[in-house]
Amino acid sequence: MNRRKLLGWTMSSLPLASLTQEEALAMPPGRLPARWPDYSLSQANLDHHYKLFTSLCHQAALPSQDETLAVAEKIYQLLHAWRPSAPPDAEFVATSRSTLDHALSLTRLLPTLDLRRDNGKWSLANSAPEPILLTTNLSRAVLIRFAGESDRLELSELLATAACESAPLKLPDGTEIPVPVRVTPPAIVRGRLFEEGRTEAWPGRVWALGPDGQYRHGKAYASIGTVNEKPLVFRPAWRKLPFFYSDGTFEVAVPPGKVSLTLERGFEHYLVALDLELKPGESREISLTGKRILDMRARGWVSGDTHVHWVVNAWDENEDPGLLRVVQRAEDVRVVNNLTLHQWRPNRPFTKPDHAPMGPLQSSCDDDYLVQMGEEFRNDNQYGHINLLNLRELIHPISTGPGSGGDSKALDYPINKTIIEQARKQGAVVCEAHNLGPFGASAVPIHVALGLCDCLDQLEPAHYYRFLDCGFRIGLGNGSDHPARLVGCCRVYARIQGPFSFANWVEGLRLGRTFTTSGPLLFLQVDETQIGDTLNAHKGQTVRVRARAVSRKPLGTFELISNNAVLKTIRTEKTEHLFEFDLTLEQSRWITARAARVENFDALAGPDIAHTSAIYLMVADKPVFRPEAAEWWINNIRQHRERLRLTGNFANEQQRREALDFADQGIARYQELITRHRG
Repeated sequence: MNRRKLLGWTMSSLPLASLTQEEALAMPPGRLPARWPDYSLSQANLDHHYKLFTSLCHQAALPSQDETLAVAEKIYQLLHAWRPSAPPDAEFVATSRSTLDHALSLTRLLPTLDLRRDNGKWSLANSAPEPILLTTNLSRAVLIRFAGESDRLELSELLATAACESAPLKLPDGTEIPVPVRVTPPAIVRGRLFEEGRTEAWPGRVWALGPDGQYRHGKAYASIGTVNEKPLVFRPAWRKLPFFYSDGTFEVAVPPGKVSLTLERGFEHYLVALDLELKPGESREISLTGKRILDMRARGWVSGDTHVHWVVNAWDENEDPGLLRVVQRAEDVRVVNNLTLHQWRPNRPFTKPDHAPMGPLQSSCDDDYLVQMGEEFRNDNQYGHINLLNLRELIHPISTGPGSGGDSKALDYPINKTIIEQARKQGAVVCEAHNLGPFGASAVPIHVALGLCDCLDQLEPAHYYRFLDCGFRIGLGNGSDHPARLVGCCRVYARIQGPFSFANWVEGLRLGRTFTTSGPLLFLQVDETQIGDTLNAHKGQTVRVRARAVSRKPLGTFELISNNAVLKTIRTEKTEHLFEFDLTLEQSRWITARAARVENFDALAGPDIAHTSAIYLMVADKPVFRPEAAEWWINNIRQHRERLRLTGNFANEQQRREALDFADQGIARYQELITRHRG
């Protein structure tokens, strides 16, 4: 077999199947083989499909958007993600197959035009094609196939601003050809949104799916990118949101025919759907009323987003706080932490958002919803980012090191420990912001070991279990990092004592009385002991464990995890499940609950995932400890220390020594735990 160069390594070129993608895509439904043969698209062709799929997700919101993005991500991981060696040929075959399958499915969903080249110019292959149905002033996504160019699909759109018989189709080379169309006037839906128990119209998300298979946006915020599109995190691509926000009233233009409307609020609310049959030019007034599945606040649980930057998608300008009022209530996130950050850029560094000093953003607060200014202190390459909640004053320099803090020579100093100590003096709650931080080996485990952080945001469950296995008592937090993601897409619920206030909410966070979720609502208790608390028991004591999960959608997997092992598990398509059983304690335990519709229990990873913080069951006053977990953290800190030694920027040897000594303190703490356990 021939060898070909690909991304710095070589791989075997696979034999092309006799059936090309062009031929397959041209086949009518039912004639395609059940499985593609062992067909490997070239790197260039796979990359073309990545751009095709992501461009489609940015141009038009379809019901298949999540699937399209999943296939695009598979291509990205194959071609662009770092890996130590070449991917196996089988991965190229599998990715090519899923790429072709999805491309084929898109040609069934979208109008697809076949073009041929005549005398050097492209024209429609069918001299008398069926007109494509358009709606005045509503663009429609279309796909293009080119005769003689195997494995190629292109994306374009058609738009008619008035009644006409043809519309220009723009080709990739910039030329245009006329395409027969039939144009109808849009239907207009004017709606009001309500919530059971409220008399006034109330904000919400609205999904408006037209008969052309595209979601349409309402008129009010159509020009505001912050609420219409979002980036694909860590990818050079964007997606158009399939829903729009409403302040309680809306107007949306849709193609005539069957239109499906859905009202969505936060995870405590049922989805409310309404189907309409609309005529061309018709105006219809409707109302949708939402209802809570559970009133979590009444049960003492208050939702919050620990990590919001209320700025535009480019990050460098404040977004309107009035719009945040709408979004926060539409998402039903009770507490929003609006964090100021500093970002260095060569020509225009900025410090945003700066709507107000530290403390409450008064214009956005009322008896039911709070917005609190805070700070994200950032070091990109060594220590990680920390969210500082409940600050009274901003702590400078706000960011350090290359990237956020400055150019390649920016100092990695002061270390995050110094900032944490200053924040603690102000009464702040300290959250580690991004899993384990830069390179998966940062100052996070040092802070945990030395008691310098209060909660862990965006943390992978396996890492959380390792901390629990070292005997640490710390809770989970979560935040969206808006504008990277949607406000409240992953959030934390904190159990509060006393009336609803920011002080009581952030105290629940500090005490680890939390669960994090992108959908399901979780409850867990052992006897009368709840999440974040400790039950002291004697060996042989029997306790009653009760865990409940409630969701708007089928739960999928619901599990109890204890001491890094599955204690109970069920796979269910129901929206609610209860575990209740007796457990005899022969040793100390930590116990958590988790739920997900996929094989990932990190709520940041996608929708419909939840995970509780731990309950601690202490037998004979001896905490849980596994030496292998502590050894894992020692190795992790050593990786951080070595990178710090080799690449850290410091003004002098004293600064360098301070940073390295702090890493050594973390290692020593884990070694001390191991020694104590063995003794």
